[in-house]
Amino acid sequence: MTRALLRRPDPDHIEIAHDGQTFRIAILRRPTARRLTLRVSSATGTVVLTLPTRSSLATAQKFAQSHGGWIATRLAKLPERVPFAEDSVIPLRGLPHRIVAREGRGMAEADPASATLAVPGDPAHMPRRVREFLMREARRDLSQSVAVYATRLGQRPARVTLRDTRSRWGSCTARGELNFSWR
Repeated sequence: MTRALLRRPDPDHIEIAHDGQTFRIAILRRPTARRLTLRVSSATGTVVLTLPTRSSLATAQKFAQSHGGWIATRLAKLPERVPFAEDSVIPLRGLPHRIVAREGRGMAEADPASATLAVPGDPAHMPRRVREFLMREARRDLSQSVAVYATRLGQRPARVTLRDTRSRWGSCTARGELNFSWR
């Protein structure tokens, strides 16, 4: 007990080198963890090493170092993050659209003919407005698809909800509620 109290706090991250690259790995100690696990967040690109409370930091460092190739491969497979800013190109229904600023008020609008997404208002609010537009379009498309499939199955969904989930594309409940990831 005394030894645990005297132990220095763990650093919040470690760094490993692999093939000329340096990777920063967040450390999470969990009392419920039974083994060391490595994860790469597809949303943020953060590498996280979870370890049991009794594991040493040296063991964690060796484990991470031995999986340097896996980390490099996972990070290389991540798609490049595209900021929702003016002149960025984002896919919309499989086609690239360039984000352009527009004077005035209102809602963002896509123009398939010019392959642009016109976003009105203050440039500081552009990321939020683009996200709201994409969520609105996803809701519209998913609602149409749900209606088609529900008719085929002879069912009526109780509710269709969009969420920003980390690991699931969608789910359903026994009550007929459908949840989808808007991304």
